[in-house]
Amino acid sequence: MKKNFYIFPPILVGVNFATLLPLGIIFIRAELSLWDYISIAVGCILTIIFVVSLVSTHKIEQAHMKPNDVDKLITDGLYSIVRHPNFTGIICMNIAYLFFFRTLWLIPPICVFFVLWYFEARFEESVLIAKFGEVYRNYMKTTGMFFPKLFKSKSYDGTNE
Repeated sequence: MKKNFYIFPPILVGVNFATLLPLGIIFIRAELSLWDYISIAVGCILTIIFVVSLVSTHKIEQAHMKPNDVDKLITDGLYSIVRHPNFTGIICMNIAYLFFFRTLWLIPPICVFFVLWYFEARFEESVLIAKFGEVYRNYMKTTGMFFPKLFKSKSYDGTNE
């Protein structure tokens, strides 16, 4: 049987931010021009997306469970737009670091963490497909993994079972 990648998300979050924050502080660009202010504003918008994704999923019990423990498929709220809103928020926050600190030294670790979050999401999806079968596959057709789908297929009816 194929071994899937899985790190408990709170641990991955800790490693993610404990890596990017010091790197950003060490390599921050000190001078400020108009483009730097625009960059910081974009970082603020991405941070708002991060906060909204965490606040809106905080009360959902399944969002804090290991994939094997999930007993109900959530498809409303942010989950009607993306399948992994928590991971979307974290990815947006990673990109926000790039805009806040304005250093290219953050690009490689951000790419590494994006790949790790992708593998994390793929593992969760494999577990959810095994549990919910065709219902989850149809849900996958209508919602994006991290970002909203521009063109949705009509195969999922949107019921919350």
